[in-house]
Amino acid sequence: MEKHLKINEVARLLCTTPDAIRLYERKNIIQPSRDQNNRYRGFTQEDITRLYDCKLLQNVGFSLSEIAKIISDTSPEEFDCLLEEKAKEIEQKLLRYSRVLDQMHRLQAAKYLLEYYEGEFYIRDSPHVLVCCYANAGELNRRSLEGPFYQHVIEYHNMFRRCIVVPQANALSDVVGMDAMPGYSIEIDKAREIGLEADDVVAEWRPHRSVYTVIRVADKLRREDLQPAYDWMAQHGFTLDGDILAWVLKLIYDHEQVTRLYAVWLPVK
Repeated sequence: MEKHLKINEVARLLCTTPDAIRLYERKNIIQPSRDQNNRYRGFTQEDITRLYDCKLLQNVGFSLSEIAKIISDTSPEEFDCLLEEKAKEIEQKLLRYSRVLDQMHRLQAAKYLLEYYEGEFYIRDSPHVLVCCYANAGELNRRSLEGPFYQHVIEYHNMFRRCIVVPQANALSDVVGMDAMPGYSIEIDKAREIGLEADDVVAEWRPHRSVYTVIRVADKLRREDLQPAYDWMAQHGFTLDGDILAWVLKLIYDHEQVTRLYAVWLPVK
């Protein structure tokens, strides 16, 4: 006579819980026998083998409802199609999480960029990026917001960086504040990966010899935040040669106070 195992014993074998096994039963994936005297479930080796098979399918991403259908009403050809679809689904998830991880690494690196570059100035090429600003002088640019660029920002948010563009004329004015233009940027190789191109509202910024530094800003980016860079440029014989690009590296929260870290490229000649 075949020995039946109790539900707690099966749960230990499968490294799961009795409640999880009861769920398999409610989905009609297994149908353990019942002791007529105490109504305890009795699991055979066949039940355990089927549960192991189900755990394998669960581990590659199938839901219990999908598993129930696979077991009861799926041909080999249909199963192969389901495996192919599930593989594509998992590949998309991996790609999405890899982008999330890239963003996390950028946020973590901001601390070290601040330590190394704050108050220091280097000559280097600015990044090759696409930039789309959604406002100018406080007024929204609806054509930008309604175009394909911002549809991509919504779908692939972790591939983009928030940025500020400071027009050259405003950057060099004597007013305290600057009419900076907020937007998003994406590096050109990533833009090509998702099929994004420059157009009449999306500007392509090619590498340009620039002064690079990292600054922290308590509120809005202002001229006084960039003054140390201007002073360094004057001391070394450089003049501003175009609009300034600033990437938001990180937000630092200290109770109700927020500080923004910016990586800044000031094009020079």
